[in-house]
Amino acid sequence: MALNVGRSIGRNREMSANAIARLGSGQRIERAADDAAGLSISEGMRSELVQLGQNVRNAETASVLLQVTQASLREASRILERMREMAVASANGYLQDSQRETLDAEFSQSRSGIDRLIVATRYNNDALLAGQIAVDETSSTAVSDEVDTGVTKVELSGVQQGTYTFEDLNQDSTLTLGNGVVSQTVDL
Repeated sequence: MALNVGRSIGRNREMSANAIARLGSGQRIERAADDAAGLSISEGMRSELVQLGQNVRNAETASVLLQVTQASLREASRILERMREMAVASANGYLQDSQRETLDAEFSQSRSGIDRLIVATRYNNDALLAGQIAVDETSSTAVSDEVDTGVTKVELSGVQQGTYTFEDLNQDSTLTLGNGVVSQTVDL
């Protein structure tokens, strides 16, 4: 009888120690012996929570990156609108040459401003708007002009190699790009 009482006291002591450990940790499953299947499920859920937490942090980082990019693009758009205003004003037949030179100087400064904006828009030291990680800050990265045409750059994909020309036939804010065989009209 004493042995049975001793065994019961030992079992009660062990159950009390487990109960106190659970109360102290706040978890129902303290070790695999408590509930092996439950522990496996619990660890799987804990792993998913860690993954979801990292996904949230990644989404927040992406949001900040997009906000930085959006702010720079908004500023570039504002500068381009001003450049368009200057181009239209310069085409005015009533301006004197000195006034056109002033507009041209401001236009050049605006173009340089866009280049600086593109170089300066970075996140984690990576250029976001330059289209490449390394930026050559000594040359223009965004806008360059051609004295003869005013066209900065045209890229065509999925077309046959050849010579293509732009035509503004009616001077109605539409351009026709063609090579004599096929053409495409672009409404500006």
